[in-house]
Amino acid sequence: MDVHRSRKAIINKGKKELGVEEVTIESRRVLGDVIRTSLHNISISYSRISLADVAKKLKLDSPNPVAESIVSKAIRDGTIDATLDHANGWMVSKETGDIYSTSEPQLAFNSRIAFCLNMHNETVRALRFPPNTQRKRKC
Repeated sequence: MDVHRSRKAIINKGKKELGVEEVTIESRRVLGDVIRTSLHNISISYSRISLADVAKKLKLDSPNPVAESIVSKAIRDGTIDATLDHANGWMVSKETGDIYSTSEPQLAFNSRIAFCLNMHNETVRALRFPPNTQRKRKC
């Protein structure tokens, strides 16, 4: 994603609708979201990518120092699952495991089915024996 284009769009929209302080706060928040989303997509797409290429993809002004600080902050915040290779200037993404090779999806599906069946059985039981609201009290 293009950081500069996002910044221009926010500022243009903000001049029309918001004040100067609100534009600054909104632009920082949205730009952070754009950068985090872009880094997440990059880390999924590449197993290893140089920081210069990350800066180029994010269209940052200065390549390595800024890109390195952004990537290290995203790793620290848990946005991306990667490591930094400072010696070679790379971001190395950790491999994601195949969740479908485990039994976890089947267990989740079974618990959902059990919940639905239990709700159905309780509903049928409630319909079978309505509450005795018409019965007179014996005094």
